[in-house]
Amino acid sequence: PESLTNRNDIRRHRETQQRELSAATDQKLRAVLSPEEFEEYSLRHSPAAQVRYRLARMTVSEAEARRLAQADAAKNDAERQFDQKDSTTKAARAELEQRMQEEIQTILGPERYADYQRVTDPRYDQTARITDRLQLPEATSVAVYQARVEAEKLAARLRTDKSASAEERRAALEVIRAQTERSLRQLVGPTAFPDFQQYSGWLDALARLPE
Repeated sequence: PESLTNRNDIRRHRETQQRELSAATDQKLRAVLSPEEFEEYSLRHSPAAQVRYRLARMTVSEAEARRLAQADAAKNDAERQFDQKDSTTKAARAELEQRMQEEIQTILGPERYADYQRVTDPRYDQTARITDRLQLPEATSVAVYQARVEAEKLAARLRTDKSASAEERRAALEVIRAQTERSLRQLVGPTAFPDFQQYSGWLDALARLPE
């Protein structure tokens, strides 16, 4: 409408139109589909249907993929109900995410939940893409990822250590970087390591202090 000139008002108007269109479509589909068929349709056409793509690097059964997609869809529906202006929304999102993770762990079990956490971590995806390009085995991807997580965790603790001077922390970070580089060189092999280092910028970032 011409009366809407504010960008936020236009965005909210479009979102309202989209919700109304979606609701009208759902109403028509419910009239011709059984409840089971409508649930299947909604699941396959929701963002949660991308669960198999996101988990391409781990094996999940059809039943597990369906339950994960349903949990994801339920979370998305709940998030749409949040009022962004409400001061309690941040805490509610955190609680919702916690419940989501607990449900995923129930679906997969503790051991495979650890696999889920790894394959959904962007750091692992980055690592796996590099090791795929270098034709290294999956076990190498996992080992490199674990080495990165541990090194970054230790580096983060050092950066916030106020008991040490900036020079002392910088020296300690350089040690972590050097040790991590030696470990990675052994994991990927001396021949592949120069290419690995070229594609992976996080190794140099280990030694940096925040400005």
